Amino acid sequence: MNAELQQLKEDSIQAHSAWVAIGKPRQGWLNRYRLHCKYKYKIAIKNAVLAFEWDLDDELSEHYLRKDMEQFWKKMETTVLQKKFITVSNWMAYGP
Repeated sequence: MNAELQQLKEDSIQAHSAWVAIGKPRQGWLNRYRLHCKYKYKIAIKNAVLAFEWDLDDELSEHYLRKDMEQFWKKMETTVLQKKFITVSNWMAYGP
């Protein structure tokens, strides 16, 4: 986890703890601040996931364009297919 994401997480936790300590009010500046920290952290997580996926997509594309099928399928199997519990041989046999 990068430093920015860690800082946003800590800010969100601190805001939540302060909000709980004063009785969980649904109005007021502390609730607005808590929600602001929470959503800022959630957006940062979403952006980090998207950045990771784009990097992965770029790496797969590079292997494919260089016609390095061995590295392409290694990367595909260790990242994409593993998450879906599909093996390369099954994927090749039944098609995408």
